Amino acid sequence: MDFNPLTKICADTQRQIDALQQSEKQVTDELQWYRSIDPSALTENLRRNEATVEKLRSEILALEKEIQENAARLGEVAPAIGTLFNPFNWFAKDQVDLRRRRAQLNEIRDQKGALRQSTVKELEDTRACMASVTSDLQRHRTFDFTRRQCDLSQIKQSIASKKDDLAIAADRKRRVDEVLAPLIQEMQTLESRKRRAESDLEAAQ
Repeated sequence: MDFNPLTKICADTQRQIDALQQSEKQVTDELQWYRSIDPSALTENLRRNEATVEKLRSEILALEKEIQENAARLGEVAPAIGTLFNPFNWFAKDQVDLRRRRAQLNEIRDQKGALRQSTVKELEDTRACMASVTSDLQRHRTFDFTRRQCDLSQIKQSIASKKDDLAIAADRKRRVDEVLAPLIQEMQTLESRKRRAESDLEAAQ
């Protein structure tokens, strides 16, 4: 058990300093972020991404049209292909050509489908990038740099003041601990004697 009331005061003051230092880091990071942002570069980045989005959308529409046209051609070819259960269809030139054409159309379908999927993914990534850039521009536009600098200055002053308070409290605590040490030692000795006496009494009974 700690009998020194200054122990709690020191611990509380240290916790306050820790919290202030976390706030100091947060505000410092915000100010560094603000200084690192170039609004004109972000605006140009946004314009480039907008152009990319339009280009990708056009590409996706064109691919979807090609995929539909390819599906229609497949729909025309498929019914004309005879069953392979009929040996005549194995070697008939028109059947061989139809099967080859179907294979080509299936390959085109797979290629166009994969290309569309990758283009859609690129479009989603570009839109996500645009959202991030737009958010950064909005945050930069509304960021009160002067106020946050003042906040940082006040936090630094508070930290310095709390550290002074802690140094004073820690010094007082040390002196109180020195005064309490022999008293605590004596109390522990008496407590030990009491326990031995109780033990002896219990044994005697």
